[in-house]
Amino acid sequence: MDWATLGASVVSSVCSRVVGYPIDTIAIRKQTGRQRPVFPPGVPLVRSARELYRGLGASIVLTTPAVSLYLCTYRAVKERLEPVYGETTLTYVASGTAAEVISSWLWTPLEVVKARMQVTSGEPLRKQLGSILQNEGVSGFYRGYWLGLAMFIPYNAVWWSIYEHGKPHTRRLFHTSDPALQGACSSGLATLVATGLLHPADVLKTTYQVAATRAADASLTIAQTARTLTSFKRAYAGFAIRLMCSLPASIISMAVFELVRPDSNVHDQIES
Repeated sequence: MDWATLGASVVSSVCSRVVGYPIDTIAIRKQTGRQRPVFPPGVPLVRSARELYRGLGASIVLTTPAVSLYLCTYRAVKERLEPVYGETTLTYVASGTAAEVISSWLWTPLEVVKARMQVTSGEPLRKQLGSILQNEGVSGFYRGYWLGLAMFIPYNAVWWSIYEHGKPHTRRLFHTSDPALQGACSSGLATLVATGLLHPADVLKTTYQVAATRAADASLTIAQTARTLTSFKRAYAGFAIRLMCSLPASIISMAVFELVRPDSNVHDQIES
């Protein structure tokens, strides 16, 4: 067990989640067509703010193990592949794919529960869990698992390739040995490109996951949503908000992660 990587992933996950959660809530509502005023007239500001953070505690509890498993898996696979394939795109894509496939067993239930809490009004975590289990069974928590893999495997391939290749370029461009700065700049560029390319698939996945209906009805929902994605406006619904959420969250997460647990190759790159 790489305790340093585990600790770094926990710290980075909590920091990014707290900062980006309100915007994430707005993005989920926009993507699923359940948008409502952020600060409704006549509703106290404190209550409106609490609405944006609904599900944060559950999200942190569930997200932290998923992020930790994801980053630890990525680093472990990468360290085993680099001696064979070197610091190449193949190494980064294979490591990212392995991390996504393994961690999705935790990610998918989180995404389903979190998204439904963000678009419903006031239902506590226990009630959401009971409702899913009663109406859909255990499989309800894994709604969109294969769809998520179909989206996030390409996303990870693009993201990690840009991120890993971007770190040495950042080092040379800014003449810096700071791993946090390298992580922040590279993750920002990687998130911008990957999110732009895969956003329509994210709209499809999120719409499917929040559909609190029987599997057959949900499949009809996803088919109907897929047809609407031929419209650029629908395909990129909530893109600006999603980017406002994912960009700072990614930058904060990877800057903290690289600061606490620098890549083993960083110091070698600096010395060269």
